[in-house]
Parts: sequence; C-alpha cells; structure tokens
Amino acid sequence: MIFLDLSSIFSESVNLRLAEKGITRITLISSRSTLPAFHRWSSDAAVMPGSVGDVKYFSSVVEEFNLESYTIVTDREFLSMDNMKEMSISFVQPLRRNSKLIDYSMSMNRKFIYHFRSIRWGKKEVDDGTYLYLFEDMKLRGEEHSNLIEMAVTGMGVDIDKNMLGKISVLSSMSEDGGKIYRLYKQREEIEQAFDVMKDELENDKSYLSDDYALRGYFISFVSLCLYYAALNPLRKNGLVGDISVNELLFELSRVSCKVFKWQRQNQ
Repeated sequence: MIFLDLSSIFSESVNLRLAEKGITRITLISSRSTLPAFHRWSSDAAVMPGSVGDVKYFSSVVEEFNLESYTIVTDREFLSMDNMKEMSISFVQPLRRNSKLIDYSMSMNRKFIYHFRSIRWGKKEVDDGTYLYLFEDMKLRGEEHSNLIEMAVTGMGVDIDKNMLGKISVLSSMSEDGGKIYRLYKQREEIEQAFDVMKDELENDKSYLSDDYALRGYFISFVSLCLYYAALNPLRKNGLVGDISVNELLFELSRVSCKVFKWQRQNQ
C-alpha cells in the first residue's frame, strides 16, 4: 500500500530548461511507515519538466518502481478510471463532489466510528471490478449546513445540492469494508502534510538554482524531509506533538551538542 501525490516548484530562471511553463514537477511516495520516499526520474534526476502530463508522468512512476503489485492511494480524480485499468493497478481514489460517477441517492445503511465521528456509508459496483463508496460524516454535514446558512444571511449564498453536504465519495478497485477504505483515504492526508513541511517548514518551495545540473541536486530537500520525519515520528509515538515541535526539538538537541563540545574542550 503506497500513497502518492504530485506537486511543483516554481522558478523564473531562464537557464532552467526543466522549468517549462515556469514549473518543475516533483513526486512524493509514502508508505504506511509515514516516512516519505522520493521519485527519482532517472539515475541523476529527481525532477521532471512541468509540461509532462499527469497520465504519462504517473505511468512512468508505476513502471520505474514496479508498482503493479501495490494498491496506490492518489489525490482526487488524479487519473481516470480507464487510465487506472489500462495500467492494471489496484487503486483508491477520492472523487470531486461534482463527479458524474457519484450517486448521492444510493443507500447508506452501514456505520462506523472514525476519531469519535459517526460515519454512514454505502457501496455499489459502478463498473466491472470498480466500486463506488459513499460516506457521510454527520458532524461535517452539520458544519457545512451551518456555513451555508451563515453565507445566506450575509448575502453570499451559493447554489449547492444539499444532498452533497457532509458526503465524501471514493472510487476503488478494492471490494472492502467501508471503514478500511475510509481510513486509507484519510491516511493520504499525510503526504499532503509532507509537501507542506517541505515547502514551508524547510523552505523548499523555490529552487533558487541557476541551471538544470544544480536542480538535479534538489533531492537534498528530500533528505532533509526524511530527517524531519525521523524526528517527528518519535514525538508522535510518545504523544508529544502538542508539547514540542520538531524545530524546538532540533534546537534543544543543538544546545546539547554545543554543551558536549564545550565539555570536551575543557577536558582535553
């Protein structure tokens, strides 16, 4: 089981041929270990030109990493159902709310609890070997309905089908219990957070590089991301995320290092 997402870095350099349309594609692949893995397009490159389409890019990732035996969890309608079948891969893919594949009238008579939230769900086969899962988060439905009322009162009302409120749909080649599919969908948020860390916490949202050769060294941002998660995961495991951040932890460790170095000098 792997989680995959695409993002981009931006550049205005005229010497970066890879930055077609001003962007360069980067890919993150993550497993259930919550440690990200980086897509390397070739033996010396971790980036792809911005003009390469999602389908071609994704199929190359599948081929390079030999992912046919994995179940891949992607972003909302990342690829079409036909593309997924053509590549013969098992997939879990959330759908946009306006997707024509969704049947909001389908029965949802089964339930489970996810993080203290009541979830109703239903499932039906929409194509040979492809299943549509529809989930209704009752708390989310109330929140969205409240937002609609507030917008209507302030004169910012929007036209939306109320049958969509609180509902999340997922398309998958797997016929499983709804709770399992929903947890996989929620786990994919981890890779989005990894991109946020890479771009915001580690300040790698822009390359500041002058040519393609320098850009090929951008993989160092992935090394720093792995180190970040190596520090974050123990904090999570011990329930300390709310008490100390990774930056605070690294700062404290840097002080320990300085004290040890000072003690060594004094005792030489």
